[in-house]
Amino acid sequence: MTVFLIIFLTSFLCFASVVLLIVGGVKNMNKLLYGGIAGMIVFGCATLLITSFSMSQIVGNINAGYEAEDEEGRIINGIRVIGLPDDSDSETDDRIRLDTTAAMEGIDINYYESNVLGESVFIFLEFHRNFDGELTLYACDENGKRLASVKESVHAKAWDSGMHNFDFGKDFDSERSKYFSLCAKEE
Repeated sequence: MTVFLIIFLTSFLCFASVVLLIVGGVKNMNKLLYGGIAGMIVFGCATLLITSFSMSQIVGNINAGYEAEDEEGRIINGIRVIGLPDDSDSETDDRIRLDTTAAMEGIDINYYESNVLGESVFIFLEFHRNFDGELTLYACDENGKRLASVKESVHAKAWDSGMHNFDFGKDFDSERSKYFSLCAKEE
């Protein structure tokens, strides 16, 4: 926010210098003309330098974020997949995993949470492609055995995102599950 205010101030002073330049030229006042030229050069260069420096930091932060995302998840068809087991035997800490079917449909998990009673799992999903079908969330134990499942019909356009509630019912405790697997079936 501070950088924005500094850029705004230097831009305003540069604009004021242009006004002085014009007034000095029209009224044939050399002091205003030279002051306007000097102010335009000083404040124009300051605005340019501050803007380019702040933009380079923003671009650097964006690139660092993409690199971190690539390291933490697999990429399938250009989509980052959180928690999808790779070909190695290493275990993932993520409790929500995307089945290959969901990844191929362009679905991405941003984050998830379960309610206090453990009956429901709320997943914030992002859709990178149009999707019209059914999502199934399986609760699995440590051996991959499916303990329960919930289906939800979803109609999403590309780049839609939002929270989805998978309610297993009052008899289910989501804390018993080692992980959840999200699968997609397009209609």
